[in-house]
Amino acid sequence: MEPILGQPTRFVLCSRFTSLSEELSKVGSCPHTKIIIISCLSNIVENLAASADAKVGIERAMLLIGNQLHEVSRLQRGAVRIFVGPCLPKNVPNYNIHSKLAIVSS
Repeated sequence: MEPILGQPTRFVLCSRFTSLSEELSKVGSCPHTKIIIISCLSNIVENLAASADAKVGIERAMLLIGNQLHEVSRLQRGAVRIFVGPCLPKNVPNYNIHSKLAIVSS
């Protein structure tokens, strides 16, 4: 990923909404963050869909992620690029492995 971004990178694998939320709050306070890439949310959305009230859970989680990304952008004064890949195409190699994790790269 470093050749693509042109700078040192850090990856964190998040398999749950709470770990993704915690990582986004950490990334927001780092002054050296230039790019945030979140890929892929497939497993997190699947876990939320398995809850008792799936629609409300998914809406609430995506709203919270959106608010956190807005806060990161505000703290960085718009100097951060944010890329979000909500789901992973099934035709990529290792789909079964990668679809279970959200990857936060900064």
